Amino acid sequence: MVNAETDVAVIADDFASMLVYTTTLTVKSFDSYGYVFFTGSATRDLTMSMGTFAPYFQDIYAVDDTIVVTFTVMDINFDNTRIVNVQLPALTDAQNMLAAKGALELPATTTGDLTPVMALPEYMATITWASDTPAVIAADGTVVRPAIGELDATVVLTATITVGALVETMDFTVTVPAEMPVATSGLFFSEYAEADGGNCKYVEIYNPTGSDVDLSTYSITKGGNGTLFAASSDTVTLSGTLAAGGTIVIGNSGCVNPTDAAQTTATVLFPTTGITWVVSTVVGYVNGDDALGLFNNGVLIDVIGQEGVDPGSNWPVGNGNLTDGTTANVILIRVPATEMGETDWAVGAMQWIVATDDRDYSSVGVHTYTPAT
Repeated sequence: MVNAETDVAVIADDFASMLVYTTTLTVKSFDSYGYVFFTGSATRDLTMSMGTFAPYFQDIYAVDDTIVVTFTVMDINFDNTRIVNVQLPALTDAQNMLAAKGALELPATTTGDLTPVMALPEYMATITWASDTPAVIAADGTVVRPAIGELDATVVLTATITVGALVETMDFTVTVPAEMPVATSGLFFSEYAEADGGNCKYVEIYNPTGSDVDLSTYSITKGGNGTLFAASSDTVTLSGTLAAGGTIVIGNSGCVNPTDAAQTTATVLFPTTGITWVVSTVVGYVNGDDALGLFNNGVLIDVIGQEGVDPGSNWPVGNGNLTDGTTANVILIRVPATEMGETDWAVGAMQWIVATDDRDYSSVGVHTYTPAT
């Protein structure tokens, strides 16, 4: 039996458990937990879970709207009278359209096929889709990622929604990242700096694989002044996780010191935020004639310089040659086509781009990786 009481204040304050009411309610507010609050008495409101009874509610109704609602009073929860078994008025075509539009969604970024919703029968809605870049995302949701080395694609998908005689459209912008090269050979040195004045010395390590890498098995050893790696006590063991395509930068604390040349005289300042940064004296006190080795589980996987050899002041380096520069007073960036570490320095020495400005730190923390296909 439906209770004849229509005074919401009475329902809120003097309810009898599990009575059924039909009355006009006024929307008071919404919260972030999926509840709508209806105006009740001076001390207590009526609350309804939108997710349970009407997931479309907030798409259709706004604060101060009035609605004829049939419901069952359940209990008091803090300062609210909770209502259940809610029956809302039948939706008009316009309201069904609002509800349908509120229910449609697509991810902002995708690397896999989409499944566009073609119908929402609960809202009497049918949907058709169109793409402004069908070569990347077709109307049926099929996704073809841009090739390795190409830019990420931005696609606009348009949904045409029909409810009765009403027809409306919605646009969704979806980014499709380019394919990433999948490497399985592990990490490698991607940048190196031996400051010309100041104390900013560092190496950057890049993860070219398609998976996150546990760094706990990786270490860097310095072979200073002709010392063999096996005879060196200058080793730093890494920790944490390096994301696929990510970098970690290890170096001297001077790089982020506000009085160091990396901050006071740099063309582009060394970044003090936005990178994964580790302070290490092993790398932080390297000179151009010191060798650095990157190890995984004690196995050498990449080198800068040659262990057991003292070259005097530096080693010559370059991109495909040994005439572009040296390892002293310089920033070196690994050529983008490098796919893995190189333990033969005769080969590795020819895999570096010598920066024209040894105080331009714009590349720190980001490595370009475009191996030959």
